[in-house]
Amino acid sequence: PYWKRRPTCVGLSASETAALNATGGNTQACPVQSNDWLTGSPPVNQWQGGLREVLNLVSAQHDKSVWGAYAEQFMLRDMSVYGEKFVGFAEFASDPTVASGKNDRNCPGKDLALRIGAAFFRAFDTRAWRPDDANIVIDPDAPFVQVEAFNLLPAPAP
Repeated sequence: PYWKRRPTCVGLSASETAALNATGGNTQACPVQSNDWLTGSPPVNQWQGGLREVLNLVSAQHDKSVWGAYAEQFMLRDMSVYGEKFVGFAEFASDPTVASGKNDRNCPGKDLALRIGAAFFRAFDTRAWRPDDANIVIDPDAPFVQVEAFNLLPAPAP
């Protein structure tokens, strides 16, 4: 992800913030404001006025040209397949030459996260749970569908 237009600095206009931009890594930071009485830290703006572009890695996980005809179906695969095809940890962004390897964008918990996820989905019984939104159906055989956030509640006994 990167900022196509950086967020507006607290206390500055959008044009004053844009004037801080420079080439060659010489962009200036927003001026530090006085500490806020409530937080004890200066106020910052992390998104307002900004335009951030982010790759949709989720859609890449459903690419039939990579994952085959069953890309839309959830299935556990051998770990070697994930190592070869998975892009959810942005492996393509890894660059050990950045800051002498201290900022190479590797996820140190990748292997553990995949193992925990695999164990969870082996144990997760969809029949035992229901979403709090009746319009959302948990169907492990259905194609991938993006839904709003919801809570899982214990399903009533059959």
